Amino acid sequence: MRKLSLLLCVALLASMVLTGCGPKEKPAPPNEAAEAIFMIAIKNDAAKAMEVFGFASESDAKKELMGSDEDPYKEVGEQLVAQFEAMGANVSSEDAQALIDAVLSMLGKLQYSAEVKDIDEKAGTAVVTSHIGHYDSVAIQDAMTQAMTEVSTDPNLDVNDQDAFYSAIIQKVAEVMSSIQPVEGTKDFDTDFQLVKAEVSGKEKQVWIPVDANAFGADLSNAAMGG
Repeated sequence: MRKLSLLLCVALLASMVLTGCGPKEKPAPPNEAAEAIFMIAIKNDAAKAMEVFGFASESDAKKELMGSDEDPYKEVGEQLVAQFEAMGANVSSEDAQALIDAVLSMLGKLQYSAEVKDIDEKAGTAVVTSHIGHYDSVAIQDAMTQAMTEVSTDPNLDVNDQDAFYSAIIQKVAEVMSSIQPVEGTKDFDTDFQLVKAEVSGKEKQVWIPVDANAFGADLSNAAMGG
């Protein structure tokens, strides 16, 4: 659900890269860059990005890393709404917000840390190991199926009233999503990082970014959802 926004974040990060000579200001270590990407892409918290990459404001960080300083979860809600509308549902703004709040609840429970596994500062290369909390994908699917069954078999619900029926499903799904807890332990994976020169809030800086930004975003997203 959050994969598109996360991929956009790391792709835009890669687009900041410049060529040529630049200042010798010592960059934040690559594991902190990984943590900053997680915080802004998953939790909509730009404070770490300001600290690590040197953005002048949270607005700058969100615009350059997320493409906009608006609430990124609006996109998530629109994606979920589109899925229900494809089934013929008329989704109210209240139901859409319930889904967004449920996503926020799930993502807010995830913990993340990163460590430098290997680094060659002269060559500008590093390997970062990510440790991310995650959900059991099978448990999520089972919970969703149970939610659908409960609504479908509710004797007090008129299944012929599609708007009421789908609204009940959305509210139940949102309730289930909010109640789900991450499983114990973390999903761990390695990512190659590179030291590059980039323009940050109008200034040229050296920063660590993933060599393959799209792959890093996909790994974060897949790991978080139990992949």
